[in-house]
Amino acid sequence: MLLIDDDSLTVGGLKTLHLLGVMAGILCVSLAISYAACPPGETFCADLPPQTKTFELEMTMPGFDVSSDLTTYECRGFDFPQDETYHITSFAPLEDDATIGVVHHMILYKSFVPASKCFRECLNMPSDSQLVWAWAVGMAAFPMPADVGFPVGKFTDTSYTSLQIHYNNVPRMPVTDHSGVKMQLTTNLRKYSMG
Repeated sequence: MLLIDDDSLTVGGLKTLHLLGVMAGILCVSLAISYAACPPGETFCADLPPQTKTFELEMTMPGFDVSSDLTTYECRGFDFPQDETYHITSFAPLEDDATIGVVHHMILYKSFVPASKCFRECLNMPSDSQLVWAWAVGMAAFPMPADVGFPVGKFTDTSYTSLQIHYNNVPRMPVTDHSGVKMQLTTNLRKYSMG
């Protein structure tokens, strides 16, 4: 005999039923089963509703001490999340007030191998690096067209990246920098992939 507890609960579009299996008056099994809540009158639903993840991801120089040299090119490696395939839908510069006028430009490169998370001088990037995003003084955020995204993460060739920043320290004053890029990521993949 199977008893269904009528006190089902709907959370996030999923319904939970409590099932009790009883045999000759002895409790055998107690289960909670989640399923998609179907429209009234339908017995089976085709699929669960898609669960979209959307979030901001920042890649910044975490306290890089810029020397008093006139020109410095510095890089730091980052990883994109690997749990899903994402589209980047916008890029925006993150300027540190302490280094405005010192940061000349920033470039985000993708690479096919993990890049060092340590600071490293990098006037030239490896030959297999490919441009993802670039910013120079005076530029604003760059939202992608509504049907375009830049693919990163699982099942893409963009898992690793390096942020290169060119410091043009005309005042020749040592400063600490936290500049970088802020990206909007989503699992709601757009019609076209850039890159």
